[in-house]
Amino acid sequence: MNKVLIVCGPTGVGKTALAIILARKIGGEIISADSRQVYKGMDIGTGKDLPVSAKFNDLSSKFQIKNDKLRIGYREKDNIPIWLVDIVEPDYLFNVGEYTILARLVIKYLGEKGKLPILVGGTQLYLKSAVEQLAFVTIPPIMTLREQLTKLPVTEIQQKLEVLDPQKWKSMNHSDRYNPRRLVRAIEIAMWKKRHAPLLLRKDHILAYDPLWIGLKTPTERLYKNISRRVDERVREGIIDEVTSLRKRGYSWESGALSAIGYREWKLLLETSTIQYEMTRKQLITLITEQWKIHEKKYARKQMDVFYANKTEKKIQWFDTSAPNWKRQIWVKVNKWYNN
Repeated sequence: MNKVLIVCGPTGVGKTALAIILARKIGGEIISADSRQVYKGMDIGTGKDLPVSAKFNDLSSKFQIKNDKLRIGYREKDNIPIWLVDIVEPDYLFNVGEYTILARLVIKYLGEKGKLPILVGGTQLYLKSAVEQLAFVTIPPIMTLREQLTKLPVTEIQQKLEVLDPQKWKSMNHSDRYNPRRLVRAIEIAMWKKRHAPLLLRKDHILAYDPLWIGLKTPTERLYKNISRRVDERVREGIIDEVTSLRKRGYSWESGALSAIGYREWKLLLETSTIQYEMTRKQLITLITEQWKIHEKKYARKQMDVFYANKTEKKIQWFDTSAPNWKRQIWVKVNKWYNN
């Protein structure tokens, strides 16, 4: 089986920096597993941390992608290719099934080149779907249905899902219930299940590859400081200009792009008058920045909760980035696994 290295953990813990070191040492290339970094034009808010000069190398024709709204390729950081960023427009309803197909194409391609695929991200379902056979993830999108649903207000989409799959609706948290992309995907899956019920009788969690799961963690206080620092950096780098550009291009606040953390918060600044809040523009920016930090920290906690609540956690070998020699310990583990 093909070896696949997985570097996972919460936002702000240093996954990409470690992956670049490992890729350089072992001859690997990175595959992003971040549900927010798939969108074009969303570099700052999603924390891609890629140089502006890092142009997208489009290899869609090589992989014979049939969906003309998807593309496959990479951008480079420190001469290391990072795949599956910038692969869809911000209003595209991208789903984990499509990610699975693209990720496995890249894994196969890198294996044939003699490169180690290194999956990096905090979206656990993306990571799992790339290396395991999970039910439902490869269910194809229903494009006509998507076009119909995306024209509706979120309340109507909610009602349709509640009628079609009450159990799924009850299991969704508040954030998911107001996320049009996830609502539409849930409806697609529910409709597919009704039509293909006999096909659901297949085993789940069957490994397709030989993965090594490396998890990064750090004390909460340290992680929160990292997140706050990163948010401040993104404000200085021009997140407001990035959001403004997306709005000028016609993307709504309900789109997959602007409904994401780091983007939706700026609606308060861009769609209302500062006078309404009896504060200066600078004060309002400070307020929004602090809200963004709170949301990122909550997201990081949610990521760790998901990792620990799932069977996958038993496979993950965790390393504390505040401990001495943690990078050396990881390298010893990876090197032994890769050369076994």
